[in-house]
Amino acid sequence: QINRVNEVKAGIEFIRQNSNVNYGSFDKVLPSGRTTSKWNTNPIRIGAFIQDKLEFNGMIANLGLRLTYSDPNIEWYDYDDFTDLFDNGNASALDTAATSDVKPQIVLQPRLGVSFPITDNSKFFFNYGHNIQLPDPENLYLVRVEPFTNTVTRVASPNTKLPKTINYEIGYEDNVFNNYLVRVSGYYNDARDQ
Repeated sequence: QINRVNEVKAGIEFIRQNSNVNYGSFDKVLPSGRTTSKWNTNPIRIGAFIQDKLEFNGMIANLGLRLTYSDPNIEWYDYDDFTDLFDNGNASALDTAATSDVKPQIVLQPRLGVSFPITDNSKFFFNYGHNIQLPDPENLYLVRVEPFTNTVTRVASPNTKLPKTINYEIGYEDNVFNNYLVRVSGYYNDARDQ
């Protein structure tokens, strides 16, 4: 008997976030080494996915694709590796530094999951997928200045690529005596742009 099932799911999400951060370390007696950290941003993220589940004679395949659009929605400082923009005592130079729009990133994330029945109580399976994480906002928007010396001590980069992990998993499941599920699997994660 041939059993075919086809299920398609799709979705979209839109996130516009307001991140207004202002914190620091202050000490009137020992002002040296104290810093402030500030940013006010409105990043935009859009995610869309489509997933199809196929069943054919006991074999199940889940195929999916996710698209992530990430826009820091900010202008950022233009500088090269050997800039003097951040020299000691020159934090006020940031007020007049050249800036340009940060380009949004678009990332496609394929996903695949397949399971094959071996017997009525056991199956072999394989999973593959790309996942991204959003970097910590401090790594995107932070400009840290030490007020006592007027020194820029840290500058983040909203141009940073989104960290990606590619996951692989292969395994075997067996329903022993209809009471116990035995699962043996191995996996590998390939982390990039961390």
